[in-house]
Amino acid sequence: MSSSQPIRIGTTRQVSSSRTSTPPDQIISLPPSQPQSRSAEKPPARNSSTSLAAVQTALHLLQEHRKGRLDKLWYTVHLSPEDYGELRKELRNQSLYGYVEDKVRCDYDPKASRFIIRMTTPTHDDFIDSIAIEIQSQLERIGHGAEQPVIDAIKGIKRQSWRIKLRDDVWDRNSKYPQHCPDMAFRHKASIYPAVIIEVSYSQKRKDLGYLANNYIIGSGGSIRAVVGLDIEYGGGTKKATVSVWRPRIRTNDDGKLLFGVAQVINSRVRESAVDTLKER
Repeated sequence: MSSSQPIRIGTTRQVSSSRTSTPPDQIISLPPSQPQSRSAEKPPARNSSTSLAAVQTALHLLQEHRKGRLDKLWYTVHLSPEDYGELRKELRNQSLYGYVEDKVRCDYDPKASRFIIRMTTPTHDDFIDSIAIEIQSQLERIGHGAEQPVIDAIKGIKRQSWRIKLRDDVWDRNSKYPQHCPDMAFRHKASIYPAVIIEVSYSQKRKDLGYLANNYIIGSGGSIRAVVGLDIEYGGGTKKATVSVWRPRIRTNDDGKLLFGVAQVINSRVRESAVDTLKER
């Protein structure tokens, strides 16, 4: 699972995507295109009044977060990079900055002007922990009896579950860097980025999985080698689970230019017994 060095690419923009999830073998242009969903639609035109309202909305949500009053799992606010800078200034003025840095899981994408607050539930966290335990167990089995270089490589792989800042050259150096707080990631200690990211979805987040995968892989220059989306519905007598996997994809066009994109390579239903096994661990 060790992460490769970032792939340096040109500025070729040959194909764009208008879907929320990336269909197999589709190449997405640079920078990441925005899926046509309600939460990722083109942000409204900004003026002083809308900017102030957006900053105040985000600030209010973070204040409510500290008070434990948020009742949804996924909040999205359109904030331009300038608005986001103003929000950070207000957080410092109101002594909220430290709390947000330490306690709040949030994403910010300056290209799409999207600020997202992520909430979790005990069931959600328990399920993620069960996946981490299973992955760690499989790594140990792989290392058992293996040659020393393999054992050393496995020992260097650790779970990471906090902010990832994407700083590759594919992003405009004059704008704020995107940052995300995935549900879970595995990174080798010698790598800048994790090699694998896992996101567990629910209703508000489901339509954004392809968008997130695109951002992770493109934004890391291909160093993030796989994004795994687990779409779990557990309750009301239904036990449905879908696994989706996105990976970097590199091709050369007829002019010999390098095209670097994202392909959804797996999108399949998992049997109910497998879901039960993980949840019972």
